Amino acid sequence: MWKKRKGRIFWKYFSSYIILILLPAISACFLIYTYLVSMMDSEVEKSDLLMLQSFSQSTDKMLFNLREDMVQLAGSYFVGKFSEYGGSPQSVDQVERVDTIKEIYRELATIENAFTLSHAFLYFPQQQLVIDKNGISPKDTFFTYRHVYKGLSAAELEKLFTGKHRMTFTPKLNVQRLDILSKEVTATYPAVSLLMSYPIASDSPEVYLVADLQGQSLQSEITLGDEPSKETAILDVANHSVIALTPGYSEQNVLQLESLVVANERGSGIVELDGTKVHVSYVSSRLNNWYYVTLTELAELRSSANLMRTVSVWFLLGFTVIGLVVSNVLSRRMALPIYRIKSKFELMPEYKQDAPDGTQDELHMISKWSNHLLNRSSEMEVTLRAVEPIIHEHFVGKVVTGEWRNPYLVQQYAKEIGFNLYENVPKCVVIIELLYDVNAHRTMSVSEKTLHNTELRSKIAAALPERVWFTQPTDSLLVCVIRLMPEGGDGTEEALQIQKILQPFSIYFRSVISVGAVALEPQQLYESYCQAADLLENKPVSKLEQILTGDGWKHERSSFDGCLTQQELGRITNLVKTMDRAGLARYCCELLDDSVRKQYTLKETKELARDMLNALIREGSIAAGVEVNLETYPALLEQLSMCVELEEFKLVFSEACGTMLTEAESKEERSMLLEQVTAYIHEHYAENLGLEQFARQLGMSMGHFSRIFKDYTSEKFVDYVAKVRLNKAKELLKETGLNMEEVAGRVGFISATSFITTFKKYEGITPGKFRTLA
Repeated sequence: MWKKRKGRIFWKYFSSYIILILLPAISACFLIYTYLVSMMDSEVEKSDLLMLQSFSQSTDKMLFNLREDMVQLAGSYFVGKFSEYGGSPQSVDQVERVDTIKEIYRELATIENAFTLSHAFLYFPQQQLVIDKNGISPKDTFFTYRHVYKGLSAAELEKLFTGKHRMTFTPKLNVQRLDILSKEVTATYPAVSLLMSYPIASDSPEVYLVADLQGQSLQSEITLGDEPSKETAILDVANHSVIALTPGYSEQNVLQLESLVVANERGSGIVELDGTKVHVSYVSSRLNNWYYVTLTELAELRSSANLMRTVSVWFLLGFTVIGLVVSNVLSRRMALPIYRIKSKFELMPEYKQDAPDGTQDELHMISKWSNHLLNRSSEMEVTLRAVEPIIHEHFVGKVVTGEWRNPYLVQQYAKEIGFNLYENVPKCVVIIELLYDVNAHRTMSVSEKTLHNTELRSKIAAALPERVWFTQPTDSLLVCVIRLMPEGGDGTEEALQIQKILQPFSIYFRSVISVGAVALEPQQLYESYCQAADLLENKPVSKLEQILTGDGWKHERSSFDGCLTQQELGRITNLVKTMDRAGLARYCCELLDDSVRKQYTLKETKELARDMLNALIREGSIAAGVEVNLETYPALLEQLSMCVELEEFKLVFSEACGTMLTEAESKEERSMLLEQVTAYIHEHYAENLGLEQFARQLGMSMGHFSRIFKDYTSEKFVDYVAKVRLNKAKELLKETGLNMEEVAGRVGFISATSFITTFKKYEGITPGKFRTLA
């Protein structure tokens, strides 16, 4: 029986592990076989285009440089000078003429060598003369014997050297050279001529400069030495010819690409040449109608991708074998613990009474018995139901305050906890701010506040049955999400009901109600909450008992800067100096009344009041020489934070002004005490005198005593005591023969070393030298 059941559960786990292990492997192989391989092909094509663009730019740059040099040569001084000779060279100095021709020879040879040109010459149409590095020839002789354009008629030749040419490329032509006497061909080569006239803008130029670009020199420019498998060519689509070509393909093959390259300036494609599929990349020249082309056999281009495909197939086969072995081992290990758990269940009496039939596998039996135990846990179910309202409130709080904004996750969680958030009912957010006064806040315990909060919730829920959800983001804010009635409404009527419910609670706290906009979708509850919170944030002091809505209070008010002006600050200081308690309190009340006139919000009024209190403590204390009481100041700040009405602010400042000026009135008495302190120091300078000792006796902090002592004596306490002792020591040094140890002991120093160090610090010399000088 065990073997049978073991086999059933074993094969269940085995199939699961096979899927778990092989599915990622199959996905990885599929990814490699499709995406990565296609990406490799794409990257190879991009690399091909980048490489092609690089050498096309290099070739274009060479042609551009050639054009610039040709412009310089055609416009050179010697060419211009030769052109000036006109048709009567006998009238000029022959030596000068020969020198000019030699310079032209040299410049022509220079440009030929610099750009590996097959030939370069100057044609002067007015003189009907041609100059090349070999000499001067009449036009007819030159083009008949020395430089014959094969396939170009006399009319076409005449047209070629007519008008202006900025940079004209001729079709690819065969150039021949003949022996003048025998008229036999001595040399022939294919070339493309680059023609330029000068002056460039003239329709009747003085000279034409021609440079023959030989195919072999261009071929060296476009050869890719690092990529022997790639063949390159330059295709002239305007003249249907191949300008240059590496040896891999014929000109007929390259001409077949003409229809492909004219469609776009740059790109790539696959064509079939002589039965072989070839990948073609091409880029157009910026200077003429040429296209730079690379040709690569498709099989060579995709060799790496094909290798990756083969590797991925073998990887899948190997991983399949490994997956079978691992799945077998893991399945056996998983089946054994399940059997042991089942054997433990069989020892329980309850299991024997409700044992499953033997046709089920062990896992199913364990699951069934576990569910049976869970169903009997009624106490756990009751506990979970008791926690459900807390979970719902937590969920509402997360949605309303915007912590959870993902609609899908919110909807899924609402389903999990059984909360009907997505009912088709308009809703709005109503926020109740609970404002405890300072005395209630101090005396009321947390339990009492919780009881009041619970009672308030229950009454609101009773007034709006099945229509309100609660959440409380802070102790002072109670947020109600109200489902509005089908006949409509914006939440104002419900807010009025809540306001009536709050009236009995006014003995414990005051309250402000704000109503947000109507939310038609759950996602809009956050916007409604933000609007209601913004209304509370900007509520005026004069309208605390009203219900705040989006249109509840709109007014123009003065801009708020949050700080007292220099004039207001100076008046507070003057009132403190004159000890005018009533005037100071009255002026503070005037500033608060002015804030109401300017329609400051409660938050802005508190900021203004806090600045007034700081000014009263800081500026007033400096003017009156009064220490800030570390217990009174925080208490006043706490009272300000609890104020919600104008009269409460005024009461706080009346108390603050009274406390401040009461302390200031004791300044004279303090001066008398400091006079007694200095007298004591002069009488008991030989004793141990410490700052802490005097501060404790006068009931002050050490820092405060140090400040008022310095104000009184213009010296620090330590310096004052040291100088009193040194004055007594100087008298002893002058009048007695006591040694340093005895003098130090009599004036209050703990040792002679300390005495000598202190004496030198204040007097600049040692006690011994002082005695000698005295």
